[in-house]
Amino acid sequence: DMPFENRVTQILQEDFKLEGLRWEINPAEVQFQHDTYDPWWRNTSSVIRQAIHTYLYDYLSDQSLFYWVSQIHGDEFHPDNFSSDREYRQAVSNQIHRYLQTGSLFLIPSKVYQMTEKELGAISPPPYKEKLEDYWIFQLMLPEMGDVAFYACVPRWPSFEEVGRRPYNYGV
Repeated sequence: DMPFENRVTQILQEDFKLEGLRWEINPAEVQFQHDTYDPWWRNTSSVIRQAIHTYLYDYLSDQSLFYWVSQIHGDEFHPDNFSSDREYRQAVSNQIHRYLQTGSLFLIPSKVYQMTEKELGAISPPPYKEKLEDYWIFQLMLPEMGDVAFYACVPRWPSFEEVGRRPYNYGV
């Protein structure tokens, strides 16, 4: 079995070609959250893949990173400039990928609502107060997008699609 750090690096570099994305995901925190909130033991690799995937491809929400990038680059990425919706979405996703290369990804710690600003450092609690019992929550910072924090929320239960949930992200 591959060490945790190597697995995360492999996912980011091999699955998503994100060699530049820095990450802070404490293996002890992952273990604690699994033991405390996740009796079904969702595979950590799967959770990280879903978080990155929602950042790159979630075009359904008007608060998602996809939406932000499509608005910022509206002239460059106007849907009318593309021969299909798929081509348009791929162009926006490619731009997000470029942003991610300079970003930092953090796993929100279980004690986030009890921590002081100093303890939190670069991390801030999710503004919509999602419960860690329900979601794996990640925070993404992209220097080129200023002080906007993008949160990815990945449902903890393995059958989340069956109950009408899906991973999502939003920026504030």
